[in-house]
Amino acid sequence: MLSHSHYQDITHFLGNFSNWTHPLDGKVYVIPDSEYKELKQEQAREDIKLMELRALSYEKTALLIRENVQKLKKEVGLLPEETATETAPLSASQD
Repeated sequence: MLSHSHYQDITHFLGNFSNWTHPLDGKVYVIPDSEYKELKQEQAREDIKLMELRALSYEKTALLIRENVQKLKKEVGLLPEETATETAPLSASQD
């Protein structure tokens, strides 16, 4: 069994990559395939959640950058100007 002084449960052991390449005291721990599958699925869920949060953060950052590009283009006159007919509504007195 795993030493509780180093690991609280099997997930702490499995989550530490160095333990895959250098087992504690040269020991090998065997767990049922079903438990291994559950551990891998739980780790995958956590990884997916973190990646989705990171992607959302990147998307928000990209949106802010695009907004800043548009503001700068507008400030320095790099956007095409609207014509007077596009911006001024026609009124009944102009007929």
